[in-house]
Amino acid sequence: MDALKARRIQQGMSQIALEDRAGLTGGYVGKIEGSADKKNNRAIGRESLPLLLGALKLELAVVPVEKQASSKHALKALPRKLLTGDELKKFLENRARKGGRIRKVRLTKKQRRDIAMNAAKARWEKHRAGQKRQSKGKPEPIIVPASALQGAE
Repeated sequence: MDALKARRIQQGMSQIALEDRAGLTGGYVGKIEGSADKKNNRAIGRESLPLLLGALKLELAVVPVEKQASSKHALKALPRKLLTGDELKKFLENRARKGGRIRKVRLTKKQRRDIAMNAAKARWEKHRAGQKRQSKGKPEPIIVPASALQGAE
């Protein structure tokens, strides 16, 4: 991110101007340029990276490096060998579970309960919306009195 920030400053652009040119939401560039220890920091996503590079008139190049990566954290996050589909899925699931456990420690019991309640409410609303869609597609049953059927024979 330091290279993108340096390029932005070199071109004399503010963070807001870069967001406008890239078509990103307000405050996004500030969050990705912020330090890693801030609570609201963000990583560059796969959708926003090409937008930022295009706005700064840059290209992405992959260059082999002789030294190890400087970030020990980045090395821990990546698997050490090429994984097959099932292995990769399992690796990503384990990493996601670990992230959930870390998040759980950071939140209070009330915050966790509120998140669970909101998720349950959203699932219920989605379920109810699906039932309404299904009921619209089925014809309404026609109720005919038995006396009307006896006279038809």
